[in-house]
Amino acid sequence: MYVAEVVEEHHDRPERKRRLGILFWICVGWIGLNIIGAIFANVLPLENPLFQNYTAVNAGPSLHHLFGTDDLGRDIFARIVYGSRVSIEVSLGAMLIGFGLGAPLGMLAAYRRGKFDSILTAVMYVFLLSRDHRHHCRALVLDAALPAEDHHRRGDRVSSPRLSRHPQR
Repeated sequence: MYVAEVVEEHHDRPERKRRLGILFWICVGWIGLNIIGAIFANVLPLENPLFQNYTAVNAGPSLHHLFGTDDLGRDIFARIVYGSRVSIEVSLGAMLIGFGLGAPLGMLAAYRRGKFDSILTAVMYVFLLSRDHRHHCRALVLDAALPAEDHHRRGDRVSSPRLSRHPQR
């Protein structure tokens, strides 16, 4: 059997499109419902999420409070709807920063290769491994700008090249 015959046999079969499952559409609907609720939160008949009703402290779910109330009598459903605004803004901002900075830097590193790619990879590893980004940004700047012995003499919290989280005494 030759390659041409295999290709012809493959094209003889009708291409079957794979449909999206029901779970996909449930997730899309849930995200859409959250976005619509966040956009129209001021218009919806919800209580003020900061209003404290001391007569309804820790009340269970009811028609007036769909998810109940918390320890201060605040409506949990209203707090979730208003809180989803912040969550959506943060997620969109993170996505825009990731695509806006990550994609161009990744493409540039792939195009340039060599030293630029190695330096960019090292910087990204430092960011991924750290909990305190400000500390490591400062360490990268100090390591690039000053010789290693200057860090100890000046009494900086950063000790080059180990990137210690504790001051050296």
